[in-house]
Amino acid sequence: MLLTGWFSFPDGEATAGDVLALHRAEDVLRRAGLAYDVAWSPGFRPDALHLDDVVPRRYGQLVFVCGPLHGPQVEELHRRFAHCVRIAVGTSVLDPGSPAVTGFHRVLARDAPATAPALDLAAGAPALPARPVVGVVLTHGQHEYGPARRHDAVAAAVTSWLHGKDCARLELETRLDAHDWRLCATPAQLESVLLRLDLVVTDRLHGMVLALRAGTPALAVDPVAGGAKVSAQARACGWPALVPAEHLERSGTGELDRWWGWCLTSGRVAARQIRDEWTTGTGRDAAQELTAALGATGTAGAAPAAGAAGASQAAGAAGAAQAAGTAGTSQAGGTAGAAQAAGTAGASQAAGVAGAAGTAKPTGPTGTAGTLQAAGAAGTAEASQTAGAAGAAGTAEAAGASPAAEASGAARRSRTAAPGTSPSQAPYGRSAGARRG
Repeated sequence: MLLTGWFSFPDGEATAGDVLALHRAEDVLRRAGLAYDVAWSPGFRPDALHLDDVVPRRYGQLVFVCGPLHGPQVEELHRRFAHCVRIAVGTSVLDPGSPAVTGFHRVLARDAPATAPALDLAAGAPALPARPVVGVVLTHGQHEYGPARRHDAVAAAVTSWLHGKDCARLELETRLDAHDWRLCATPAQLESVLLRLDLVVTDRLHGMVLALRAGTPALAVDPVAGGAKVSAQARACGWPALVPAEHLERSGTGELDRWWGWCLTSGRVAARQIRDEWTTGTGRDAAQELTAALGATGTAGAAPAAGAAGASQAAGAAGAAQAAGTAGTSQAGGTAGAAQAAGTAGASQAAGVAGAAGTAKPTGPTGTAGTLQAAGAAGTAEASQTAGAAGAAGTAEAAGASPAAEASGAARRSRTAAPGTSPSQAPYGRSAGARRG
């Protein structure tokens, strides 16, 4: 018996539905103890039995599985295997009078005019083992790297390697487009895809970062000779599954295979740990230094000088540095002059008057609790009478500020430790303050 279908023709095509329908037919025949061969298209299975190589006289039965019964290819089967008993199963009949249909001795149709439809064979095919679902995010651009670019070679090596992997590959693009239906229009849409993947293979920085943000392991390849932003970001993320372009050139895909295995096993746990770390806000990025960088412009707790001797002015009101109504706000006890939070050096100044001794700790952004505000009469430093405030004379103290070094007569913000980071929070055994992306 010879099993054929549209998957057998040299100019035909093999669909997943057709092949599963074939599996259903094979399963029935095996259970019945009937021997059979399958003819495949050479374009789909180059090493299998092909229809052009079949010797018709060796077979007494021909079964055509799935698909529409029409066209010259099907009609040619009737002529070539005229001596065989020919049966069509799980097929669609468009024209019952067509030679492609009438040439069969029996047609077990899934749908035909004036007949009730039958369930497609693919629905009853044997269960299949799960395969990894792999998102592929590659770029052929980034010409700013000039002669250091290895993007084309990396893409060729990675895609050729992926072709040999038994996995479901899904080509993805981090570029958003509100008009192209093939691309995601929002980050949420892309993240929804990444959440459902087993692995992402990428040579893009954001391919790696967005995968880890979703808790999905990323096998990253740096496409720039000597390493560039992909390598740097992998270090910032604490992510080890990185292959430099030079390693692909020298050693082939062996390192890709090694990280593939890791990503699909213990790498899953590592990716989820990084995701959870970022979700709880323990990762370090440059945005955490943004308010400090903006401090010089008066955005982060700065009270600009009023231009009049003996006065400190914030938000356009001449007067004193006053802590605004919350616990732990800035206090200055009995010292003439004003305490000014400068935002950069964090110095406490008294304009035109002998300076107020003590330390000023910078607070959060203007408008939040603990911000220095000028509220009263010129030349007066008024302390907010809040329970629990530290009332040491001559000291300006801001609640919730990053750790500062205190010295009498000098106000300097400490830059030796990353704000909000302690040694116990340093991930993966690195020292406190290590940058995490």
